[in-house]
Amino acid sequence: MQLPTEQDQPAEPVVSQDFTRTGQDMAAMPPPVLDALDAMLGRVHGEIRAEERRRLRFELHDGIGPTLAALALGLRAAHNAVGRDPAVAGRLLAELEHEVQRGILELRRLTGERKRTELDELGLLTALRRQAAALSGGITVELDLPEALPPLPGPVTTAVHRIAGEALTNMARHAAASSCLLRLWLDHELHLEIIDDGMGLPGTVPAGVGLRSMRERARELRGECRVETAAGGRGTRVAVRLPLRRRGD
Repeated sequence: MQLPTEQDQPAEPVVSQDFTRTGQDMAAMPPPVLDALDAMLGRVHGEIRAEERRRLRFELHDGIGPTLAALALGLRAAHNAVGRDPAVAGRLLAELEHEVQRGILELRRLTGERKRTELDELGLLTALRRQAAALSGGITVELDLPEALPPLPGPVTTAVHRIAGEALTNMARHAAASSCLLRLWLDHELHLEIIDDGMGLPGTVPAGVGLRSMRERARELRGECRVETAAGGRGTRVAVRLPLRRRGD
């Protein structure tokens, strides 16, 4: 039997040698170089923290924000209905209880206690119908949705759900609208359109967190979100276009 030679012995892990050498090299670096590296790492960590804060702000604004806005509108409508129609007030309060539970679940998701979202459990079409039903105060939402949807990428469904929620909330709070149309359709792209009959856009549209969030969510998926005056010069139109395939597919 031939004994293994020195050449047959397994070599020591290169990674360990590299790590050792790297540590020795860094220890041998002059202090100004180490200070520069520390400063660079500090800037990188600061950028990461800033990006995390920006993402969390958008998530809170787009997730919890519409829920709280719906609660405020619903409570106002229920208060107005208590005297003249207790049955309507009771129905509104029951819907508001659901909105509170929805907000609690969303908070649990943001804090990592809950992995699946309402969107995961209900699907996009049902989630859009619930968003429309959550609007109170005499606003009629007409839905033009397909009967079913093919499997869609998760980021696309999340973007549509968030953008629709923000657009409906803005309409209910600022547009002085009595009705709106929410449409969703697919060709080689996904299209979302929300048109209200309100007072339309002011001369200068402020770049608030909500509008920036809507546009950035679409832009991150190589799509676009336009907020413009509706045809005829009255009301507001939110138009979203999201590609369903990546470039090169």
